[in-house]
Amino acid sequence: MKKLILILSICIGMKNIHLIFILICFVSCNNNSPNNYKEYDLPAGCQELNIEMEKAILIQNEKDLNALFSAYQNIEPINFNKSALLIIKGESTSGILSMTKDIKIDNKRIYINIAIVHGYTTVMEKWIVGYVIPNNIEIEDISFNIDYREYSAD
Repeated sequence: MKKLILILSICIGMKNIHLIFILICFVSCNNNSPNNYKEYDLPAGCQELNIEMEKAILIQNEKDLNALFSAYQNIEPINFNKSALLIIKGESTSGILSMTKDIKIDNKRIYINIAIVHGYTTVMEKWIVGYVIPNNIEIEDISFNIDYREYSAD
């Protein structure tokens, strides 16, 4: 009988250890942390998407993603249970020589800086950027700045 009680107490103790381990894994493996983001691999040619210029667009479900990219194939999947897609599109008044992007997430606020260096050609050139961000961020929490600069050899 003592052996049975000992085995039973060990099993109960093991269950508690397993529960603690599972709880630790659940808390530490949460991918919805506010610092999780990645640049989204937008399909080639999507600069022609029919969305507003220089406005943050937030895609929060598969239906809207498929509707937006219906003319494109092999769209990178997004887990909308944890993430959303943020898109910003714009147009430079001259040919784009380079573009740098910087994103910071701080306390559920997103700050994006986009710097575009353009040359002297008179060709209008569209650009687009996309980020997969946590789905708990609202459109009101997104701020961005676009800086167009002329190329300088200095």
